[in-house]
Amino acid sequence: DYKFNIAGDTKLEINSSGHATFSSNINTSGGQFQINGTAVIATDRKLTNITGAYFTGNVGINVNNPSEELNIRADSAHIRLSSATTTTKGLSIIFDNANNRSEIRSDQAGVNQLDLMYYALDHHFGRNASNITMTVADDNKVGIGVNNPDTNLEVNIKNAADGNGIHLTSTSTGNDPTLKFSRNGG
Repeated sequence: DYKFNIAGDTKLEINSSGHATFSSNINTSGGQFQINGTAVIATDRKLTNITGAYFTGNVGINVNNPSEELNIRADSAHIRLSSATTTTKGLSIIFDNANNRSEIRSDQAGVNQLDLMYYALDHHFGRNASNITMTVADDNKVGIGVNNPDTNLEVNIKNAADGNGIHLTSTSTGNDPTLKFSRNGG
């Protein structure tokens, strides 16, 4: 390990793996850290004038020893991709610890949600790979409780003897819900 000290304070440390750690109070002439004569870290410790970056190993935000390629730690983590022309429009991936949920949003500030379009062959929804609750297949077939539907709509009513099954309900007080079966548009 190599340490660079100024007045007993470690300013730079390079460990045996080649990882460099800078102290949070780096202060060079003009309050800037420079690489090849270009300021890359200003006094607010933000990276500037970087035209590209390449990292080997894992990168962490608020994580000292990241366990994944990108590891962000926060009780209300938020990753945002914004439009360059309309910065209020974007895509957000959110972890909300207080409400115990995660969200994916396509939104515009002041307008709320925008359309979210995603493309894949088959779409599977469920708790995990062994507990798929709904499938929308590439051939436009939908399965509820079925991983590989073989008709336009296939519903597996598990344990139907317990009184559960398909239930249509309406919020209207004047009309009952209707289930209509027809052939040739009739």
